[in-house]
Amino acid sequence: MNNGLGLPVSISMLLGVSGGFLTSDGLWAAWQGGSPDQDVRVKRPADSVPAVLIPPEVQVIEGSGAIRWAVGSPDGLRSRSWTVVGEKSGDVYIAPRMGMKDLKLSLHPAKWRMALTKEAAATRLPAGEDRVISRWDHTDECALGWRLGATITVPHCSLVASFGERRLNLVRWFPTPGAGRSLRFVVLIGAPDRETLTVKEHIGDVGRISLATGGAVWVIAYEDKFDEAREAEFRLIQRRAMEASAEEIHGFAWGCNDDDGSPAMIELGNVGPTASNVT
Repeated sequence: MNNGLGLPVSISMLLGVSGGFLTSDGLWAAWQGGSPDQDVRVKRPADSVPAVLIPPEVQVIEGSGAIRWAVGSPDGLRSRSWTVVGEKSGDVYIAPRMGMKDLKLSLHPAKWRMALTKEAAATRLPAGEDRVISRWDHTDECALGWRLGATITVPHCSLVASFGERRLNLVRWFPTPGAGRSLRFVVLIGAPDRETLTVKEHIGDVGRISLATGGAVWVIAYEDKFDEAREAEFRLIQRRAMEASAEEIHGFAWGCNDDDGSPAMIELGNVGPTASNVT
């Protein structure tokens, strides 16, 4: 990748050893960090963002905290809500908001992994079994001091009818992409000595965290075409998740981005024996 962040669209969902799926309930911008309001410079052509995809207000956090968002609307078709947490220690955690107490992607300074939490492992795994499901190497820097931490893809075909979730006032809502489209959320991790990073053709920022360590987390959103080939791959993953689940759940899958091997997650919608959106 170059400094313009030619971020990958294609995702290789490496199920099994390198990835898995949840089977239990459970345009231009640049940012260097420091003072986000001063360091962000936006230059968007008038026709670069369709009116139906105007992003919500950017979440700006100092020290530590959580960025929360979802696709759709609380009362209509929607995705699960997602959370990116930045800790004072520099650790970053990513997971569906309702499942973060059970399973999460952890981007630690020393290691990246998808794992059950200690509490979930205590009730779901035999004593002594490793609660880590997948591991990733740190990606190469895409610009001085910046790494691609993870991507989260939400295809239109994964959206489901509204479901119960508390405290939705904490969630920022992105408009629904059209049929045959998806929204892709990119999590970038910045080191304390990072340079100013420029990204292209995104539809907007989700949020930014200036960490107490001097590091940074930047979440940005893209709209992509989700063509027939990608939907066919998506349906295959859905069916595998359905076969692995004894009850209907709102699932997601994970694997690796083709370009650099970074963690990639994708919404699956409802999966299980009675799921209506699995074809």
